[in-house]
Amino acid sequence: MPIYKSGTVSIGTGRTVSGAGTSFTDSAAGIRPGHTLIAGTNPVQVFQIATVNSAMQLTVTAGPAANIPAGTTYTILTTDALSADGLAAQVAEAIDYFKASIGGRASAGGNGDITSLSGLTTPLSIKQGGHGAKDAAGACLNLGALPVTGGRLSGPLTVASDVISSAGVMFSQAASDGQNAHFWMRGPGGISRAVLYSNRNGQAFLRVDDETSNAMGYQFVMNKAGVFQCASLAQTSDTRSKSEKQQVMGALDKLGRLTGYTYSLRVTKETTVRGAGVIAQDVEQVLPEAVRIAGEGFDESGAPISNIKGVDYSALSALYVEAFKELNARIMVLEAAHAGTSTLEEN
Repeated sequence: MPIYKSGTVSIGTGRTVSGAGTSFTDSAAGIRPGHTLIAGTNPVQVFQIATVNSAMQLTVTAGPAANIPAGTTYTILTTDALSADGLAAQVAEAIDYFKASIGGRASAGGNGDITSLSGLTTPLSIKQGGHGAKDAAGACLNLGALPVTGGRLSGPLTVASDVISSAGVMFSQAASDGQNAHFWMRGPGGISRAVLYSNRNGQAFLRVDDETSNAMGYQFVMNKAGVFQCASLAQTSDTRSKSEKQQVMGALDKLGRLTGYTYSLRVTKETTVRGAGVIAQDVEQVLPEAVRIAGEGFDESGAPISNIKGVDYSALSALYVEAFKELNARIMVLEAAHAGTSTLEEN
C-alpha cells in the first residue's frame, strides 16, 4: 500500500502540520497536495493536504477542532488516482494500522480494558468519566463536592478559607486570637439572618437578625461554665397543644418532700460551679414529669456518666401553683374558724 508514515506530527487549528523526523519533500515519498493525511488520534481524524511547505511542514485544507499534540502518529496515502472502493480499502487498512499501533487504548466497546492514560492535555469531561478540571479544587467544584481543606464553591454553598472539613466534621477557624470564629446565615441579598460565633474567652453566641430591616437582633449567650443567658425564655404552653391534662394533687405535701440545696456541680472533668436547687431523683419521686434525661455528664469525682438527669424547673411551677392554692384553702378555713370563735365570744 503506497503510504508515508515516518516520524510524528502535530496539527494546529490554524491548519499547519508540523513534523518531527519527517521528510515531506523527499521525492521518493511522492507527497503532493490533494493527498490524504490520517492522524492517529482516538478516534482517527482525516485531513486533505493543501500545500507541502518543507520537509517538516504541511498545510491542510481544514484544521482540527482542537490542537492535535506533538508526537501523534500519522499516515499519508500517497496514491493520486483511487477508485471509491480503493480509497475505502486504504482508509480501512490505515485505521487497522492505527488500532494496532495505539497499544493500551480501548479498540472498541466499553472502556473496561483501559488501564492507564498519559499525554492528555484536555481534561476528560464528567460525561467521559472524568471531572473536567486540571486540579483538585476545580474537580471538587465541577463534581459539587466540598474540598477537604478550604476553597470556595461558586454554587449555593460558600466556604471561606477559614473553614476546614476533615473526617466528616466542619470547623470554623478564627484568623487570629483576637477574632471570633463564625458560621453566618444570610439571605440571597447578603443580609444577615443569623450568626453563630464564639470568642476565645469561653463564650458562644447565637444572634438572630432581622433581614427585612437589616437590624441586629438580641443574642443568646452560652459560656464554658454551662450558663445560658437570654432576655426571655418561653416554653410552649398552649392548651390546644395539650391533652390528658390532670390537676396536680397533694402539691403541698409533695413540696414538703423536696429539699433545697446549695452545691458544687461538676460541669467538666476538671471544673465545678456553685449552684442552688433541688435533686432530680427527689423530684422524680413526686413529679416525674419534671425530670428529663439530659445526656452525658460527670460524677463528683470527674468520671463520665451517661443518662444524666436534669430538672425542668418551669415544670415545678405546677407544684407551686397547686401548693399555694392548697395553702390558701387552709388559711381560709382557719380564718373562718377564727371569725366564728370571735362571734361566739362577743355574744
